[in-house]
Amino acid sequence: MQTPRLLAALVVVAVTLTFVTLRRKSFWLDEAFSAWSSGRPASEIWIGAATLAGRARAVVTTLIAVSVIATTWMVIGVPKDDWRGVVGHLNHTVRVGTDVVWLDPKWDSVTYDYYSPVAPAVSGARLSLEQAATGEGILWLVVQRRPGAATPASPSEAWLDANLTLTREVPFARIAVKGYQRVTAR
Repeated sequence: MQTPRLLAALVVVAVTLTFVTLRRKSFWLDEAFSAWSSGRPASEIWIGAATLAGRARAVVTTLIAVSVIATTWMVIGVPKDDWRGVVGHLNHTVRVGTDVVWLDPKWDSVTYDYYSPVAPAVSGARLSLEQAATGEGILWLVVQRRPGAATPASPSEAWLDANLTLTREVPFARIAVKGYQRVTAR
């Protein structure tokens, strides 16, 4: 009699968490429930494990517990890129219309745009690096810093280091923001 109630309770919890995950409104909820949304098949295995008996149930429960612990460690214990800090710093520092922001790699634009920057990134399709380096103001390079990686970390950073004057550098968790004085057009 207890197994059907347990199974029903697990189904309700799985459906509720899936619904909450789909309706999340904040980045905190995104982080907290990303493990659930990506691990939905695991929850279905857990529900199926409730119907197993003996050693099979213990094995499945142990595997799921190890998976939950590992996922929790990845969400909480592993340092994340500080995009909120990067965009906040640039929002207070960038002179809109004069300065430009270059992201390397350019696919970081999705994360950069998530935090509502005042200056859109020009990397990739809009301008070439040489075009972005010409004009008034500062070219702000946002580049990833991975533990143990060599500097410069990208071809863009190497080119900027060789061709422009670095005026300031601000480190963030796993990211660096470097400001280069742009060259005026002749």
